[in-house]
Amino acid sequence: MEIDLEGRIVGIMGPNGAGKTTLVRIASTQLRPTSGEMRVLGYDVVEEADLLRRRISSLPQDMRPFFYTTTPREDIYHILRMRGIPAGESRRLAEETIDRLDLGRWADTRVGNLSGGNIKKYLIALSLSPPVDLYLLDEPTSGLDPVSRRKVWSLILDKAKEGAGVIVTSHLLEDLMSLSHEVVFISEGRVIDVGSPAQLVRKYVGDSEWKLVVRAGDTNEVGAGALKNALSGMEGIKWASFQDSLNVYPKDNSQLRELEDLLEGMSVRFRRVPVSLEDAYLIVVLGRDVFEAGRGS
Repeated sequence: MEIDLEGRIVGIMGPNGAGKTTLVRIASTQLRPTSGEMRVLGYDVVEEADLLRRRISSLPQDMRPFFYTTTPREDIYHILRMRGIPAGESRRLAEETIDRLDLGRWADTRVGNLSGGNIKKYLIALSLSPPVDLYLLDEPTSGLDPVSRRKVWSLILDKAKEGAGVIVTSHLLEDLMSLSHEVVFISEGRVIDVGSPAQLVRKYVGDSEWKLVVRAGDTNEVGAGALKNALSGMEGIKWASFQDSLNVYPKDNSQLRELEDLLEGMSVRFRRVPVSLEDAYLIVVLGRDVFEAGRGS
Protein backbone atom coordinates (compact mmCIF):
# COMPACT_ATOMS: atom_id res chain seq x y z
CA MET A 1 0.00 0.00 0.00
CA GLU A 2 1.29 3.47 -0.91
CA ILE A 3 -0.36 6.69 0.28
CA ASP A 4 0.45 10.25 -0.73
CA LEU A 5 0.85 12.20 2.54
CA GLU A 6 1.96 15.67 1.45
CA GLY A 7 -0.64 18.17 2.62
CA ARG A 8 -3.15 15.40 3.30
CA ILE A 9 -4.96 14.03 6.32
CA VAL A 10 -5.23 10.23 6.34
CA GLY A 11 -7.61 8.66 8.83
CA ILE A 12 -7.09 5.13 10.14
CA MET A 13 -10.28 3.30 11.12
CA GLY A 14 -10.86 -0.14 12.59
CA PRO A 15 -12.36 -1.92 15.59
CA ASN A 16 -10.52 -2.26 18.89
CA GLY A 17 -7.52 -4.53 18.42
CA ALA A 18 -7.45 -4.02 14.65
CA GLY A 19 -3.88 -2.73 14.66
CA LYS A 20 -4.36 1.05 14.45
CA THR A 21 -2.04 1.87 17.34
CA THR A 22 0.49 -0.72 16.18
CA LEU A 23 0.52 0.85 12.71
CA VAL A 24 1.13 4.34 14.13
CA ARG A 25 3.83 3.08 16.50
CA ILE A 26 5.70 1.34 13.68
CA ALA A 27 5.37 4.35 11.37
CA SER A 28 6.73 6.64 14.10
CA THR A 29 9.68 4.28 14.84
CA GLN A 30 8.46 3.45 18.36
CA LEU A 31 7.95 -0.23 17.54
CA ARG A 32 9.95 -2.50 15.25
CA PRO A 33 7.88 -4.51 12.78
CA THR A 34 8.04 -8.27 13.24
CA SER A 35 7.99 -8.81 9.47
CA GLY A 36 7.61 -6.92 6.23
CA GLU A 37 8.84 -3.44 5.39
CA MET A 38 7.50 0.05 5.93
CA ARG A 39 8.81 3.27 4.47
CA VAL A 40 7.61 6.66 5.66
CA LEU A 41 8.59 9.84 3.80
CA GLY A 42 10.93 7.60 1.81
CA TYR A 43 12.77 6.30 4.90
CA ASP A 44 12.86 2.72 6.10
CA VAL A 45 11.38 2.79 9.62
CA VAL A 46 14.07 0.42 10.91
CA GLU A 47 17.24 1.13 8.94
CA GLU A 48 16.74 4.90 8.69
CA ALA A 49 14.84 5.56 11.91
CA ASP A 50 17.11 8.38 13.09
CA LEU A 51 16.69 10.30 9.84
CA LEU A 52 12.91 9.80 9.88
CA ARG A 53 12.51 11.02 13.47
CA ARG A 54 13.85 14.44 12.50
CA ARG A 55 10.94 14.91 10.08
CA ILE A 56 8.02 13.59 12.14
CA SER A 57 6.19 14.30 15.37
CA SER A 58 3.90 11.82 17.09
CA LEU A 59 1.21 11.66 19.75
CA PRO A 60 0.98 8.11 21.13
CA GLN A 61 -2.36 7.01 22.53
CA ASP A 62 -0.81 6.31 25.93
CA MET A 63 1.41 9.39 26.08
CA ARG A 64 1.93 10.82 29.56
CA PRO A 65 3.67 14.02 30.73
CA PHE A 66 7.43 13.82 31.02
CA PHE A 67 7.45 15.94 34.17
CA TYR A 68 4.72 17.13 36.51
CA THR A 69 6.57 20.03 38.15
CA THR A 70 7.21 22.05 34.98
CA THR A 71 4.66 24.11 33.06
CA PRO A 72 3.19 23.67 29.55
CA ARG A 73 4.92 26.85 28.35
CA GLU A 74 8.31 25.63 29.56
CA ASP A 75 7.92 22.13 28.14
CA ILE A 76 6.67 23.20 24.70
CA TYR A 77 9.52 25.68 24.41
CA HIS A 78 12.14 23.11 25.43
CA ILE A 79 10.78 20.46 23.07
CA LEU A 80 11.23 22.92 20.20
CA ARG A 81 14.72 23.88 21.33
CA MET A 82 15.68 20.19 21.53
CA ARG A 83 14.78 19.95 17.85
CA GLY A 84 17.34 22.64 17.06
CA ILE A 85 14.88 25.49 16.51
CA PRO A 86 16.32 28.91 17.50
CA ALA A 87 15.16 30.39 20.80
CA GLY A 88 13.13 33.23 19.32
CA GLU A 89 11.31 30.97 16.86
CA SER A 90 10.71 28.41 19.62
CA ARG A 91 9.05 31.05 21.77
CA ARG A 92 6.87 32.16 18.85
CA LEU A 93 5.79 28.62 17.98
CA ALA A 94 5.10 27.80 21.62
CA GLU A 95 2.93 30.87 22.12
CA GLU A 96 1.11 30.29 18.85
CA THR A 97 0.25 26.70 19.76
CA ILE A 98 -0.78 27.64 23.29
CA ASP A 99 -3.12 30.25 21.86
CA ARG A 100 -4.60 27.95 19.19
CA LEU A 101 -5.43 25.30 21.77
CA ASP A 102 -6.76 27.80 24.33
CA LEU A 103 -4.13 26.86 26.91
CA GLY A 104 -3.17 30.43 27.83
CA ARG A 105 -4.88 30.44 31.25
CA TRP A 106 -2.97 27.30 32.27
CA ALA A 107 0.31 27.77 30.38
CA ASP A 108 2.18 28.67 33.58
CA THR A 109 0.45 26.13 35.81
CA ARG A 110 2.40 23.08 36.88
CA VAL A 111 1.46 20.12 34.74
CA GLY A 112 0.62 18.07 37.83
CA ASN A 113 -2.11 20.60 38.73
CA LEU A 114 -3.84 20.54 35.33
CA SER A 115 -7.18 18.89 34.72
CA GLY A 116 -7.30 15.76 32.59
CA GLY A 117 -8.60 17.68 29.57
CA ASN A 118 -5.90 20.31 29.82
CA ILE A 119 -3.19 17.67 30.19
CA LYS A 120 -4.47 16.18 26.93
CA LYS A 121 -4.31 19.59 25.22
CA TYR A 122 -0.80 20.12 26.62
CA LEU A 123 0.33 16.78 25.14
CA ILE A 124 -1.28 17.68 21.81
CA ALA A 125 0.58 21.00 21.89
CA LEU A 126 3.89 19.17 22.43
CA SER A 127 3.15 17.10 19.32
CA LEU A 128 1.77 19.80 17.01
CA SER A 129 4.10 22.70 17.84
CA PRO A 130 7.18 21.43 15.90
CA PRO A 131 7.17 22.31 12.17
CA VAL A 132 7.68 18.85 10.65
CA ASP A 133 6.68 17.02 7.48
CA LEU A 134 4.42 14.42 9.10
CA TYR A 135 2.32 14.24 12.26
CA LEU A 136 1.22 10.83 13.57
CA LEU A 137 -1.66 11.22 16.01
CA ASP A 138 -3.27 8.29 17.81
CA GLU A 139 -6.74 9.23 19.12
CA PRO A 140 -5.78 12.90 19.56
CA THR A 141 -9.24 14.17 20.54
CA SER A 142 -10.40 11.37 22.84
CA GLY A 143 -11.50 12.77 26.18
CA LEU A 144 -11.85 16.35 24.93
CA ASP A 145 -14.99 18.46 25.06
CA PRO A 146 -16.57 19.47 21.70
CA VAL A 147 -15.07 22.98 21.72
CA SER A 148 -11.56 21.72 22.43
CA ARG A 149 -11.97 19.01 19.80
CA ARG A 150 -12.80 21.62 17.18
CA LYS A 151 -9.76 23.68 18.12
CA VAL A 152 -7.49 20.63 17.77
CA TRP A 153 -8.95 19.76 14.37
CA SER A 154 -8.63 23.37 13.23
CA LEU A 155 -4.92 23.27 14.04
CA ILE A 156 -4.53 19.88 12.31
CA LEU A 157 -6.25 21.23 9.19
CA ASP A 158 -3.92 24.22 9.11
CA LYS A 159 -0.89 21.93 9.38
CA ALA A 160 -2.14 20.08 6.29
CA LYS A 161 -2.79 23.35 4.44
CA GLU A 162 0.82 24.30 5.13
CA GLY A 163 1.92 21.11 3.36
CA ALA A 164 2.44 18.65 6.21
CA GLY A 165 0.96 15.18 6.17
CA VAL A 166 -1.17 13.90 9.03
CA ILE A 167 -1.96 10.31 9.96
CA VAL A 168 -4.68 10.14 12.59
CA THR A 169 -6.65 7.38 14.26
CA SER A 170 -10.07 8.10 15.71
CA HIS A 171 -13.32 6.43 16.68
CA LEU A 172 -15.13 9.72 16.01
CA LEU A 173 -16.30 8.81 12.52
CA GLU A 174 -17.98 12.15 11.87
CA ASP A 175 -14.59 13.85 12.26
CA LEU A 176 -12.88 11.52 9.80
CA MET A 177 -15.81 11.79 7.37
CA SER A 178 -15.60 15.57 7.16
CA LEU A 179 -11.87 16.20 7.65
CA SER A 180 -9.87 13.32 6.12
CA HIS A 181 -8.69 13.32 2.53
CA GLU A 182 -8.31 9.55 2.65
CA VAL A 183 -9.41 6.83 5.04
CA VAL A 184 -7.80 3.43 5.60
CA PHE A 185 -10.04 0.62 6.84
CA ILE A 186 -8.05 -2.00 8.76
CA SER A 187 -9.09 -5.16 10.58
CA GLU A 188 -7.05 -7.88 12.31
CA GLY A 189 -3.81 -6.24 11.19
CA ARG A 190 -4.78 -6.14 7.51
CA VAL A 191 -5.68 -3.22 5.27
CA ILE A 192 -9.22 -3.81 4.00
CA ASP A 193 -9.63 -0.77 1.77
CA VAL A 194 -8.37 2.76 1.13
CA GLY A 195 -10.20 5.70 -0.39
CA SER A 196 -11.74 9.09 0.22
CA PRO A 197 -14.71 9.05 2.62
CA ALA A 198 -17.07 9.69 -0.30
CA GLN A 199 -15.54 6.88 -2.37
CA LEU A 200 -15.85 4.37 0.47
CA VAL A 201 -19.46 5.32 1.18
CA ARG A 202 -20.36 5.05 -2.50
CA LYS A 203 -18.57 1.72 -2.88
CA TYR A 204 -20.16 -0.04 0.08
CA VAL A 205 -23.44 1.82 0.58
CA GLY A 206 -24.47 3.25 -2.79
CA ASP A 207 -25.27 6.58 -4.40
CA SER A 208 -28.16 7.64 -2.18
CA GLU A 209 -27.59 10.38 0.36
CA TRP A 210 -30.12 8.74 2.69
CA LYS A 211 -30.88 5.44 4.37
CA LEU A 212 -34.10 4.34 6.04
CA VAL A 213 -33.74 2.87 9.52
CA VAL A 214 -36.36 0.45 10.81
CA ARG A 215 -35.89 -0.28 14.48
CA ALA A 216 -36.65 -3.68 15.95
CA GLY A 217 -40.36 -3.88 16.73
CA ASP A 218 -41.36 -1.17 14.24
CA THR A 219 -42.43 -3.63 11.54
CA ASN A 220 -45.79 -4.02 13.31
CA GLU A 221 -47.74 -7.09 12.17
CA VAL A 222 -45.74 -7.40 8.96
CA GLY A 223 -42.64 -8.93 10.50
CA ALA A 224 -39.02 -8.61 9.45
CA GLY A 225 -39.20 -11.60 7.09
CA ALA A 226 -42.11 -10.19 5.10
CA LEU A 227 -40.41 -6.81 4.95
CA LYS A 228 -37.21 -8.32 3.51
CA ASN A 229 -39.27 -10.27 0.96
CA ALA A 230 -40.89 -7.03 -0.16
CA LEU A 231 -37.51 -5.28 -0.39
CA SER A 232 -36.15 -8.09 -2.56
CA GLY A 233 -38.57 -7.01 -5.29
CA MET A 234 -36.91 -3.60 -5.64
CA GLU A 235 -33.88 -3.84 -7.92
CA GLY A 236 -30.72 -2.42 -6.38
CA ILE A 237 -32.06 -1.97 -2.85
CA LYS A 238 -29.54 -2.96 -0.17
CA TRP A 239 -30.19 -3.76 3.47
CA ALA A 240 -28.10 -4.71 6.46
CA SER A 241 -29.33 -6.22 9.71
CA PHE A 242 -28.02 -4.95 13.03
CA GLN A 243 -28.85 -5.95 16.57
CA ASP A 244 -31.56 -3.36 17.04
CA SER A 245 -32.40 -2.18 13.53
CA LEU A 246 -32.59 -2.86 9.83
CA ASN A 247 -30.82 -0.28 7.66
CA VAL A 248 -32.23 -0.01 4.15
CA TYR A 249 -30.20 1.71 1.41
CA PRO A 250 -31.88 2.83 -1.84
CA LYS A 251 -29.61 2.62 -4.86
CA ASP A 252 -29.95 6.38 -5.45
CA ASN A 253 -31.98 9.37 -4.31
CA SER A 254 -34.61 8.84 -7.03
CA GLN A 255 -35.50 5.44 -5.54
CA LEU A 256 -35.87 6.87 -2.05
CA ARG A 257 -39.49 7.99 -2.51
CA GLU A 258 -40.46 4.60 -3.94
CA LEU A 259 -38.94 2.89 -0.93
CA GLU A 260 -40.71 5.21 1.50
CA ASP A 261 -44.05 4.54 -0.24
CA LEU A 262 -43.44 0.79 0.12
CA LEU A 263 -42.75 1.00 3.84
CA GLU A 264 -45.64 3.37 4.49
CA GLY A 265 -47.97 1.06 2.57
CA MET A 266 -46.89 -1.79 4.85
CA SER A 267 -47.42 0.38 7.98
CA VAL A 268 -43.74 0.07 8.83
CA ARG A 269 -42.33 2.91 10.91
CA PHE A 270 -38.96 4.24 9.80
CA ARG A 271 -36.57 7.17 10.05
CA ARG A 272 -34.76 8.85 7.16
CA VAL A 273 -31.10 9.28 8.17
CA PRO A 274 -28.13 10.60 6.13
CA VAL A 275 -25.66 7.90 5.09
CA SER A 276 -22.15 8.32 6.44
CA LEU A 277 -18.76 6.73 6.71
CA GLU A 278 -20.11 4.78 9.68
CA ASP A 279 -22.35 2.76 7.34
CA ALA A 280 -19.41 1.72 5.18
CA TYR A 281 -17.35 1.00 8.29
CA LEU A 282 -19.99 -1.22 9.88
CA ILE A 283 -20.55 -3.10 6.64
CA VAL A 284 -16.98 -3.76 5.56
CA VAL A 285 -14.93 -3.74 8.78
CA LEU A 286 -17.38 -5.39 11.16
CA GLY A 287 -18.47 -7.86 8.49
CA ARG A 288 -22.18 -7.15 8.42
CA ASP A 289 -24.01 -9.14 5.77
CA VAL A 290 -25.43 -6.84 3.14
CA PHE A 291 -28.16 -8.08 0.82
CA GLU A 292 -28.98 -6.51 -2.51
CA ALA A 293 -32.24 -7.16 -4.32
CA GLY A 294 -31.62 -9.15 -7.48
CA ARG A 295 -28.10 -10.22 -6.43
CA GLY A 296 -28.40 -12.07 -3.12
CA SER A 297 -25.74 -11.52 -0.45
